[in-house]
This record gives sequence, C-alpha cells and structure tokens, in this order.
Amino acid sequence: SPSSVLASLPSISKNSPVIKPITLSYILNEEYKTGIDKLMRAIYTFKDEVPKLKEPDIPVGYFGPKYDFKGTQEAIYAATYLYRNGPECGAKIADNGTQCSSSIAGKQTFHYTLGIGIWRDEPSLFGNLQNWFRLYQTKSPGNLPGVGQAWSRGIGELMREAMAFGYGKFINTYTDWLDNCLFTESNPPHWIRVAGFGINSEGYNTRKVGNTVETGNRENDGHGICMWGRYMAYHWQGHQKEWNEKHWKATKAAVDWIQWQLDTDTIFPGTRKDVLFTESECGNYEFYGSYNCLHGIKLSIIMAKELGKTKEVEDWTRLYNRLQKGILDNLIDNSEFGPVWHTEPEHNWNDDAQKMVHIQLATEGITYTPLQDYAMSDEITQKYLKIDVNSYRYLMKTKNYNCLRMYGYGQGMMTQAALLMDEMNDAENFINVMVDHCYLSHLEGWTAPEGIILHKSGEFWTPVNGYMGQDSHLADSQKALRLMLGIDDNNSDHLRIIPRFPASWNQTSISDFPVLTGSKRQKIKYTYTRDVTGQVFNFGFESPVTNMSLRLGPIPAGKEILKATLNGQMVMFENLFSGDSRWIWIKDLSGKQGEVKIQYQ
Repeated sequence: SPSSVLASLPSISKNSPVIKPITLSYILNEEYKTGIDKLMRAIYTFKDEVPKLKEPDIPVGYFGPKYDFKGTQEAIYAATYLYRNGPECGAKIADNGTQCSSSIAGKQTFHYTLGIGIWRDEPSLFGNLQNWFRLYQTKSPGNLPGVGQAWSRGIGELMREAMAFGYGKFINTYTDWLDNCLFTESNPPHWIRVAGFGINSEGYNTRKVGNTVETGNRENDGHGICMWGRYMAYHWQGHQKEWNEKHWKATKAAVDWIQWQLDTDTIFPGTRKDVLFTESECGNYEFYGSYNCLHGIKLSIIMAKELGKTKEVEDWTRLYNRLQKGILDNLIDNSEFGPVWHTEPEHNWNDDAQKMVHIQLATEGITYTPLQDYAMSDEITQKYLKIDVNSYRYLMKTKNYNCLRMYGYGQGMMTQAALLMDEMNDAENFINVMVDHCYLSHLEGWTAPEGIILHKSGEFWTPVNGYMGQDSHLADSQKALRLMLGIDDNNSDHLRIIPRFPASWNQTSISDFPVLTGSKRQKIKYTYTRDVTGQVFNFGFESPVTNMSLRLGPIPAGKEILKATLNGQMVMFENLFSGDSRWIWIKDLSGKQGEVKIQYQ
C-alpha cells in the first residue's frame, strides 16, 4: 500500500509508454544480434578494423627520427607506433607537469569509476598532435606551460623517452619545475606520488618520525625514477658542468631522502630492514621500489664524481652498498627456478614484469648488453644477474605473451626484458601482441593506452581507462620498441650499435636519430638487411666517429659465417651465443659512413 506519509511521485508522462513488443520468433531467430553488434562496434576495436599497411602511417606535420621496417605486417605497425608515440612522449615535457593522461589526444575516456565512457570526449592540454608540433617549433622554453602536476612514476620515464627521440627543447625548464617540487611539497625533500599536486596528492600524509615531521608520501619507485630520469637528461646534454652544478642541491637532497628512510625505519614503519618501504601501487616492500632508488644512487654518484664531491661519493657509495645488500637480504622469494625477485601479491599491475627492473634499467646509464657486462662485474652484481635469469624463467614458465592488461608495466616491460635477455623468439611474440592490439579505432588510432582488455576470442578489445593514466605505459611501451634500434651511447666515447630486430623482419632502417658522441649529439642513419646469403649494415653520421662497435644477429641456425667485411675489406669478428640466439661483434669501427657485410657459407 502507498505510504500515508509520503506524497506520490508525479507521472513521468501523460502518454502511454511506447514499448516494442518482443516476440518469441524475434528471440528464436536471434534478430537482437544486429543491435548488439552495432553496440559492440561502437565500444570495441575489432580485429578486422585494424588497417593493413604497406608502409608506416606517419602523422601529418611530423618531424623527428624516421623508420622503415619490412618483412611482416607487425614490422610496419612497429614503425607506425614509433612515429606516433615518440612525439607523444615529447608532448609530455613542457615547462612543468602535464598530468598523467595524454596531452595531445582529442578523444579520451575517463576514470574507471565513471564507466568506460567511450562516448565522452575529454579535451587535451595541447589539443592534438599537429598543434603540439606547431607549439614545439614556435614556443621557447618558459613559454609552454603544462598544468603543473605529473605522476612521479611517469616523470623520469617520459624525460628519458623525450630526450631519446630528440624532443628535449623544454627539458631544462621541466627539470627546474621538478626540482622545485622536491623542495616545496614534502619534508624531508622528496618526490611524492603526484609532483606539483602537494597536499592534494593521493596518499599525502603528515606524521612524526623521531624529531622530524614527515610530510608527503613514500612513492619510492617514483622518487628513484625521477632521479635516473634527471641523469638521462644530463647525460644526453653532454654532461654539462653548469647543469650539474645548478641541479646539485636537488641531486643531493634526493639521495639524502633514501639515507634518512633507512636510518629511521625502526620509527616508521617500525621494521628493521635495509630496503625501502613504499606507499605505492608497486607494493610496500618490493624489489621495484627499492631498485629504482638504488639505480638513482648509482647515477647520482657519477654526477658527484664529475663535480669532485669526494665526501658525497664516499657517503653515497656506502649507502649504495647498504641498499644493494639489503635487497639481497630481504627481497627474494623462492621458486621452482631458484631465488626470484620479490613482488607484492596484492599489487595491481598483474604480470610481475617489474621483477626484471635490474635488467630493464641497465640501459639507463650503463649498458645494452647486461647479460655479458653484468656477468663480468662484481660479485653482488653477478648474484643479481643470476636472480634476473631465474625471475625471467619464472615469468615465462607458461609462455604467455599477453600482458596487455598493463600496457607499460606488463607488455612494455616484458618486451624490454626479452630483448635485453636476447630471448628473440620471446621478444618477437611480445612485440607482435603489442603492436597488433595498439590500434584503437574510437580513440586516436595507433596509441599507447594504460592497457588493453582483449576478449578471449581475440577478435575485439577495449582500452583500460582509455587515455587516462597512461604516462608510464606510453614510456615503457615506446622504450620497448626503441630498444630494437640498439643505439647504446651510454659511454659517449665508445658508441655501440646493438640492433635487436625480430628474425622475420628482413630490412630495417632509421635516420635522423640522435646519438651522443663525445660531448654533443649528432644524427645517425643506418639500413640493415638480412637474407639467406648474409647480412648487410650500412651506417652514416653527420660527423665521423672514432670508436664504434657493432653487434649483428641473430645468425640463423645452420648458417656459418664465411667472412665479414668493412667497405669491402676483411675485418675480424667475434662470435657470441646469448639468450636463444647467435650474434657477432665487429669492433674498432670509425669514420663517417661505412658498409659492413656478413657472408654465410
């Protein structure tokens, strides 16, 4: 019976509702499927909607490195991905932070909790990619503001990728903003979860730790990522002393934060461990958070040495050794493959690809061949490498190449790991899955979303969170494909080129790609062809190089090398078995251009 207290609601309409009758025959004949199909086509990207390309799709107005990969459809997709998302990485670096979502995507879906939002447009900071091309070319540093905030976990990764592809025009004003966030938003100074967002940042706390009032949150993975991201900006600018001196205060404060945490851990969080407690998605005591900071310390020591900071070098070396050992003592799990790196079971990144961070970060300031170089390093680094190998075997035990649910943390990181472990069969499978599913017909085409939810049929998919929260995912997926190019200029006095392209790709070429030789960057180009008779690598620079090494491969099974030549003259070469493949090294190369040939017998 109606309530005697509450008034009745008014009628919605005086007219009778128009209801389409549903008959049994309508159901029996499955006539409803037409409407469902229309709805699905409006929400999902279908496999048959992905364009078949004969050459890379290059954005209108594009400037930057050029790519041409041949041999499979995925090769062309990979080149297209680099063309689209290299500039997007650049568009994340303005005079200050540009939030976590895309700064150039005209169509974005919003947050998980608001539904998939496929019908909603969210205007982006710079409007579209073409407008960003215009702004980048016409604006000067100090005249291209962002929105003043960014997630620390994505900051360093995007600084690295923007610089790697040559989009570093605003890197110094961006670094100035980042350093200011370090000192103004937290105590002791450190980078919080969302730099620039202050007390409104997720997880922001105030607590008493001994005699110190700590403010902010312990986003240690993000803090370490900011540390090594700053180093890569410094490195690719040629290790300018003026830059190092200007940013020294922040460099020192970033390391001091790590020291302070270890020294006060019995006060908060109240547990005696020489590893870092992280209030973060990546887990409280997890390898990823502590190792990012460890790597940040390692590169900060280089910066201190170059300024002659003897005391800091000594103090930071002790800190490095302490945290390095603490990780071995506290962040290892047992498995059927032996000790593996610890990740928290409750984390929400799904695929545990962050177990491979020691290998993944080798390319940031150290080496593109960690299997060989770490095996010849100190005893502890060798132990780390053994655990890396176990962890990779553990992650690959089911040979599942679909980590799309997390596009960067999963698919991108696992692709990086496979490439750097020289597991080329795995790498090709990871690359194919990534580029086969990056096209989003209802958003921006060849994009880097936060993730992809793929239907079990494999016929259609939808983006996770659309374009929101994709900064790290953009950077890690883009880096995965950049690693194939193999430009290892970590030692600017000895350039190493280590291409790692899938065996099914028969020709790859790049041009106008920035490379650090000596104290300045110049541009490199190369074309690499492979067939049943051998391999040919043609290279060229703007200025001559004096010390270059080249690693080629994989060498097909059953093929023996008859000879190797440089510009027609016989040269020595070294055979190398690494991962699942065979390679050769040709060293002591120099000059402005050359042609290296490998002939099979």
